[in-house]
Amino acid sequence: MNTSNAPKVDARLSLAERLLMERILLPGYTHAPQALRMLRPLLVRMIWSVTPSLRRSLLRNAAVLIGESASTKEKRNFALDVLSEIQRFTDEMVQGARRQHDAKRPKVICDGDVDGYFARRNKGDGMVLATAHMGSFEASASVLQDMEPCIHVLYARDPCPSMELIRSQLRKRFGVVEHAVDDGLETWTALRDALGDNEIVALPADRVQPGQVGFEIDLLGQKTHLPAGPFKLAMTTGAPLAPIFCWRDQDGTYRLTVDTPIEFEGSFTRDLAKHPGIRAFVQSFEQLLRRCPTQWMMVHEAWPQNAMRVAS
Repeated sequence: MNTSNAPKVDARLSLAERLLMERILLPGYTHAPQALRMLRPLLVRMIWSVTPSLRRSLLRNAAVLIGESASTKEKRNFALDVLSEIQRFTDEMVQGARRQHDAKRPKVICDGDVDGYFARRNKGDGMVLATAHMGSFEASASVLQDMEPCIHVLYARDPCPSMELIRSQLRKRFGVVEHAVDDGLETWTALRDALGDNEIVALPADRVQPGQVGFEIDLLGQKTHLPAGPFKLAMTTGAPLAPIFCWRDQDGTYRLTVDTPIEFEGSFTRDLAKHPGIRAFVQSFEQLLRRCPTQWMMVHEAWPQNAMRVAS
Protein backbone atom coordinates (compact mmCIF):
# COMPACT_ATOMS: atom_id res chain seq x y z
CA MET A 1 0.00 0.00 0.00
CA ASN A 2 1.71 3.19 -1.19
CA THR A 3 1.16 6.13 1.15
CA SER A 4 4.39 8.06 0.69
CA ASN A 5 2.90 10.69 -1.62
CA ALA A 6 -0.50 10.99 0.03
CA PRO A 7 -1.54 14.67 0.19
CA LYS A 8 -1.77 16.12 3.67
CA VAL A 9 -4.89 18.11 4.47
CA ASP A 10 -3.84 21.19 6.41
CA ALA A 11 -5.69 21.34 9.72
CA ARG A 12 -4.89 25.03 10.14
CA LEU A 13 -6.57 28.14 8.75
CA SER A 14 -4.75 31.21 7.52
CA LEU A 15 -5.45 34.45 9.37
CA ALA A 16 -7.57 35.70 6.47
CA GLU A 17 -9.60 32.47 6.40
CA ARG A 18 -10.13 32.50 10.16
CA LEU A 19 -11.24 36.14 10.21
CA LEU A 20 -13.57 35.55 7.27
CA MET A 21 -15.20 32.56 8.93
CA GLU A 22 -15.32 33.83 12.52
CA ARG A 23 -16.14 37.51 11.88
CA ILE A 24 -18.25 37.49 8.71
CA LEU A 25 -19.64 34.14 7.53
CA LEU A 26 -20.80 32.41 10.72
CA PRO A 27 -22.23 35.57 12.39
CA GLY A 28 -23.82 36.55 9.07
CA TYR A 29 -25.49 33.19 8.46
CA THR A 30 -26.65 33.20 12.09
CA HIS A 31 -28.10 36.70 12.34
CA ALA A 32 -28.66 37.90 8.76
CA PRO A 33 -28.85 34.85 6.47
CA GLN A 34 -30.97 36.50 3.79
CA ALA A 35 -28.55 39.40 3.43
CA LEU A 36 -25.57 37.05 3.22
CA ARG A 37 -27.31 34.96 0.55
CA MET A 38 -27.83 38.09 -1.54
CA LEU A 39 -24.14 38.92 -1.10
CA ARG A 40 -22.97 35.37 -1.84
CA PRO A 41 -21.49 36.10 -5.31
CA LEU A 42 -19.48 38.97 -3.81
CA LEU A 43 -18.39 36.83 -0.86
CA VAL A 44 -17.27 34.04 -3.16
CA ARG A 45 -15.11 36.44 -5.15
CA MET A 46 -13.68 37.89 -1.94
CA ILE A 47 -12.74 34.40 -0.74
CA TRP A 48 -11.20 33.74 -4.16
CA SER A 49 -9.09 36.88 -3.92
CA VAL A 50 -7.67 36.32 -0.40
CA THR A 51 -6.79 32.60 -0.63
CA PRO A 52 -4.12 31.98 -3.31
CA SER A 53 -3.45 28.38 -2.24
CA LEU A 54 -7.16 27.62 -2.57
CA ARG A 55 -7.21 29.15 -6.05
CA ARG A 56 -4.36 26.92 -7.19
CA SER A 57 -5.98 23.77 -5.80
CA LEU A 58 -9.40 24.46 -7.33
CA LEU A 59 -7.97 25.26 -10.75
CA ARG A 60 -5.89 22.08 -10.72
CA ASN A 61 -8.90 20.02 -9.67
CA ALA A 62 -10.93 21.64 -12.46
CA ALA A 63 -8.39 20.40 -15.00
CA VAL A 64 -9.45 16.83 -14.16
CA LEU A 65 -13.10 17.30 -13.29
CA ILE A 66 -14.06 19.33 -16.38
CA GLY A 67 -11.05 18.55 -18.56
CA GLU A 68 -7.65 20.07 -19.25
CA SER A 69 -8.97 21.41 -22.55
CA ALA A 70 -11.35 23.73 -20.68
CA SER A 71 -10.50 27.40 -20.99
CA THR A 72 -9.06 29.44 -18.13
CA LYS A 73 -12.42 31.17 -17.77
CA GLU A 74 -14.27 27.83 -17.60
CA LYS A 75 -11.91 26.55 -14.91
CA ARG A 76 -12.28 29.77 -12.94
CA ASN A 77 -16.09 29.59 -13.17
CA PHE A 78 -15.92 25.98 -12.02
CA ALA A 79 -13.82 27.03 -9.01
CA LEU A 80 -16.23 29.84 -8.12
CA ASP A 81 -19.14 27.39 -8.31
CA VAL A 82 -17.37 25.08 -5.84
CA LEU A 83 -16.85 27.99 -3.46
CA SER A 84 -20.52 28.88 -3.81
CA GLU A 85 -21.44 25.30 -2.92
CA ILE A 86 -19.33 25.56 0.22
CA GLN A 87 -21.16 28.75 1.17
CA ARG A 88 -24.51 27.03 0.63
CA PHE A 89 -23.33 24.14 2.80
CA THR A 90 -22.18 26.52 5.56
CA ASP A 91 -25.49 28.38 5.43
CA GLU A 92 -27.51 25.16 5.68
CA MET A 93 -25.28 23.85 8.47
CA VAL A 94 -25.90 26.98 10.54
CA GLN A 95 -29.66 26.99 9.87
CA GLY A 96 -29.90 23.27 10.59
CA ALA A 97 -28.21 23.66 13.96
CA ARG A 98 -30.68 26.42 14.88
CA ARG A 99 -33.81 24.56 13.77
CA GLN A 100 -35.95 22.66 16.23
CA HIS A 101 -36.62 18.93 15.88
CA ASP A 102 -40.14 19.50 14.58
CA ALA A 103 -39.10 22.15 12.04
CA LYS A 104 -39.45 21.55 8.33
CA ARG A 105 -36.69 19.39 6.92
CA PRO A 106 -34.91 19.93 3.63
CA LYS A 107 -36.63 18.23 0.72
CA VAL A 108 -34.76 14.99 0.13
CA ILE A 109 -35.42 11.81 -1.85
CA CYS A 110 -33.72 8.51 -1.11
CA ASP A 111 -33.03 6.50 -4.25
CA GLY A 112 -30.69 3.85 -5.64
CA ASP A 113 -30.68 0.25 -4.44
CA VAL A 114 -32.63 0.88 -1.23
CA ASP A 115 -34.15 -2.62 -1.30
CA GLY A 116 -30.69 -4.16 -1.58
CA TYR A 117 -29.53 -2.05 1.35
CA PHE A 118 -32.31 -3.26 3.65
CA ALA A 119 -32.01 -6.85 2.44
CA ARG A 120 -28.35 -6.84 3.48
CA ARG A 121 -29.10 -5.02 6.75
CA ASN A 122 -31.54 -7.76 7.69
CA LYS A 123 -28.65 -10.26 7.64
CA GLY A 124 -26.79 -8.38 10.37
CA ASP A 125 -23.05 -7.54 10.56
CA GLY A 126 -23.67 -3.80 10.65
CA MET A 127 -22.94 -1.58 7.66
CA VAL A 128 -20.13 0.77 6.65
CA LEU A 129 -21.45 3.78 4.74
CA ALA A 130 -18.72 5.23 2.53
CA THR A 131 -19.61 8.77 1.59
CA ALA A 132 -18.11 12.01 0.24
CA HIS A 133 -18.00 15.72 1.06
CA MET A 134 -21.05 16.62 -1.00
CA GLY A 135 -24.65 17.69 -0.54
CA SER A 136 -26.21 18.50 2.81
CA PHE A 137 -25.44 16.93 6.17
CA GLU A 138 -28.91 17.77 7.46
CA ALA A 139 -30.60 16.16 4.44
CA SER A 140 -28.49 13.02 4.76
CA ALA A 141 -28.93 12.74 8.52
CA SER A 142 -32.69 13.28 8.34
CA VAL A 143 -33.10 10.31 5.98
CA LEU A 144 -30.66 8.06 7.82
CA GLN A 145 -32.42 8.86 11.08
CA ASP A 146 -35.61 7.42 9.59
CA MET A 147 -33.74 4.35 8.32
CA GLU A 148 -31.53 3.50 11.30
CA PRO A 149 -31.94 3.62 15.11
CA CYS A 150 -28.29 4.55 15.69
CA ILE A 151 -25.80 6.33 13.41
CA HIS A 152 -22.07 6.59 14.08
CA VAL A 153 -20.09 9.20 12.15
CA LEU A 154 -16.33 9.54 11.76
CA TYR A 155 -15.29 13.16 11.39
CA ALA A 156 -12.24 15.43 11.45
CA ARG A 157 -12.45 18.33 13.88
CA ASP A 158 -12.89 21.62 12.04
CA PRO A 159 -9.96 24.05 12.40
CA CYS A 160 -12.53 26.78 13.08
CA PRO A 161 -13.84 26.28 16.67
CA SER A 162 -17.12 28.09 15.98
CA MET A 163 -17.84 25.91 12.97
CA GLU A 164 -16.98 22.78 14.91
CA LEU A 165 -19.47 23.80 17.62
CA ILE A 166 -22.21 24.27 15.01
CA ARG A 167 -21.44 20.91 13.42
CA SER A 168 -21.53 19.20 16.81
CA GLN A 169 -24.89 20.82 17.62
CA LEU A 170 -26.34 19.54 14.36
CA ARG A 171 -25.04 16.02 14.92
CA LYS A 172 -26.53 16.00 18.42
CA ARG A 173 -29.87 17.17 17.04
CA PHE A 174 -30.06 13.98 14.96
CA GLY A 175 -28.71 11.72 17.69
CA VAL A 176 -25.53 11.00 15.75
CA VAL A 177 -22.71 9.38 17.73
CA GLU A 178 -19.51 11.30 16.99
CA HIS A 179 -16.04 9.77 16.61
CA ALA A 180 -13.09 12.05 15.88
CA VAL A 181 -10.35 10.90 13.50
CA ASP A 182 -7.60 12.27 15.68
CA ASP A 183 -8.68 10.23 18.73
CA GLY A 184 -6.71 7.36 17.18
CA LEU A 185 -7.09 3.77 18.37
CA GLU A 186 -9.98 4.67 20.66
CA THR A 187 -12.03 5.73 17.65
CA TRP A 188 -11.15 2.62 15.62
CA THR A 189 -12.18 0.37 18.52
CA ALA A 190 -15.47 2.22 18.99
CA LEU A 191 -16.33 1.88 15.30
CA ARG A 192 -15.59 -1.85 15.34
CA ASP A 193 -17.77 -2.26 18.42
CA ALA A 194 -20.62 -0.37 16.73
CA LEU A 195 -20.50 -2.69 13.72
CA GLY A 196 -20.39 -5.68 16.08
CA ASP A 197 -23.64 -4.39 17.57
CA ASN A 198 -25.21 -4.35 14.06
CA GLU A 199 -25.18 -0.55 13.85
CA ILE A 200 -24.08 1.63 10.95
CA VAL A 201 -20.91 3.66 10.66
CA ALA A 202 -20.64 6.53 8.16
CA LEU A 203 -17.15 7.53 7.04
CA PRO A 204 -15.97 10.01 4.39
CA ALA A 205 -14.05 8.05 1.76
CA ASP A 206 -13.01 10.85 -0.59
CA ARG A 207 -10.32 12.72 1.36
CA VAL A 208 -7.32 11.72 3.48
CA GLN A 209 -7.78 13.66 6.72
CA PRO A 210 -5.02 14.57 9.20
CA GLY A 211 -4.14 11.44 11.16
CA GLN A 212 -5.38 9.07 8.43
CA VAL A 213 -3.50 6.70 6.14
CA GLY A 214 -4.18 6.94 2.43
CA PHE A 215 -3.53 4.78 -0.60
CA GLU A 216 -2.99 5.62 -4.25
CA ILE A 217 -5.67 4.78 -6.81
CA ASP A 218 -7.01 5.98 -10.17
CA LEU A 219 -9.95 8.37 -10.07
CA LEU A 220 -11.25 9.79 -13.35
CA GLY A 221 -8.08 8.61 -15.06
CA GLN A 222 -5.63 10.35 -12.69
CA LYS A 223 -3.77 9.18 -9.61
CA THR A 224 -5.25 10.33 -6.31
CA HIS A 225 -5.31 9.12 -2.71
CA LEU A 226 -8.29 7.85 -0.75
CA PRO A 227 -8.41 7.06 2.98
CA ALA A 228 -7.80 3.40 3.80
CA GLY A 229 -9.96 3.44 6.94
CA PRO A 230 -13.47 2.81 5.52
CA PHE A 231 -12.29 -0.14 3.45
CA LYS A 232 -10.05 -1.69 6.09
CA LEU A 233 -12.88 -1.40 8.60
CA ALA A 234 -15.13 -3.43 6.28
CA MET A 235 -12.38 -5.98 5.62
CA THR A 236 -11.48 -6.55 9.26
CA THR A 237 -15.04 -6.67 10.62
CA GLY A 238 -16.84 -8.49 7.80
CA ALA A 239 -19.35 -5.66 7.52
CA PRO A 240 -20.54 -4.79 4.00
CA LEU A 241 -19.78 -1.33 2.63
CA ALA A 242 -22.46 0.74 0.91
CA PRO A 243 -21.50 3.77 -1.21
CA ILE A 244 -23.92 6.52 -0.23
CA PHE A 245 -23.87 10.05 -1.64
CA CYS A 246 -25.94 13.17 -1.08
CA TRP A 247 -26.29 15.58 -3.99
CA ARG A 248 -28.66 18.31 -5.14
CA ASP A 249 -30.82 17.96 -8.24
CA GLN A 250 -31.56 20.83 -10.62
CA ASP A 251 -34.88 21.59 -8.92
CA GLY A 252 -33.15 22.02 -5.55
CA THR A 253 -34.24 18.63 -4.20
CA TYR A 254 -31.55 16.71 -2.37
CA ARG A 255 -31.05 13.08 -3.28
CA LEU A 256 -29.48 10.46 -1.04
CA THR A 257 -28.29 7.78 -3.45
CA VAL A 258 -27.60 4.39 -1.87
CA ASP A 259 -25.67 1.96 -4.05
CA THR A 260 -25.68 -1.82 -3.70
CA PRO A 261 -23.71 -2.93 -0.60
CA ILE A 262 -20.27 -4.35 -1.39
CA GLU A 263 -19.02 -7.43 0.45
CA PHE A 264 -15.49 -7.31 1.89
CA GLU A 265 -15.47 -10.26 4.29
CA GLY A 266 -12.54 -12.62 3.77
CA SER A 267 -10.97 -10.39 1.12
CA PHE A 268 -8.27 -8.54 3.05
CA THR A 269 -5.43 -7.33 0.84
CA ARG A 270 -2.50 -4.94 1.29
CA ASP A 271 -2.79 -3.56 -2.25
CA LEU A 272 -6.06 -1.73 -1.79
CA ALA A 273 -6.00 -0.18 -5.27
CA LYS A 274 -6.50 -3.63 -6.82
CA HIS A 275 -9.35 -4.67 -4.54
CA PRO A 276 -12.54 -5.20 -6.60
CA GLY A 277 -14.74 -3.82 -3.82
CA ILE A 278 -12.79 -0.58 -3.70
CA ARG A 279 -12.89 -0.31 -7.47
CA ALA A 280 -16.67 -0.70 -7.24
CA PHE A 281 -16.82 2.21 -4.78
CA VAL A 282 -14.63 4.34 -7.04
CA GLN A 283 -16.88 3.65 -10.03
CA SER A 284 -19.92 4.80 -8.04
CA PHE A 285 -18.08 7.94 -6.96
CA GLU A 286 -16.91 8.68 -10.51
CA GLN A 287 -20.47 8.50 -11.81
CA LEU A 288 -21.52 11.15 -9.30
CA LEU A 289 -18.53 13.39 -10.04
CA ARG A 290 -19.39 13.32 -13.73
CA ARG A 291 -23.00 14.24 -12.91
CA CYS A 292 -22.33 17.15 -10.55
CA PRO A 293 -18.58 17.95 -10.30
CA THR A 294 -19.01 21.39 -8.71
CA GLN A 295 -20.87 19.87 -5.75
CA TRP A 296 -17.71 18.08 -4.57
CA MET A 297 -16.48 20.40 -1.82
CA MET A 298 -12.84 19.56 -2.38
CA VAL A 299 -10.63 22.61 -1.92
CA HIS A 300 -7.36 20.68 -1.60
CA GLU A 301 -5.48 19.21 -4.54
CA ALA A 302 -7.24 15.93 -5.28
CA TRP A 303 -4.71 14.93 -7.93
CA PRO A 304 -1.34 16.29 -6.71
CA GLN A 305 0.64 14.38 -9.35
CA ASN A 306 -1.29 16.35 -11.96
CA ALA A 307 -0.21 19.68 -10.47
CA MET A 308 3.14 20.10 -12.23
CA ARG A 309 1.68 19.39 -15.64
CA VAL A 310 -1.26 21.76 -15.12
CA ALA A 311 0.91 24.52 -13.74
CA SER A 312 3.44 24.35 -16.57
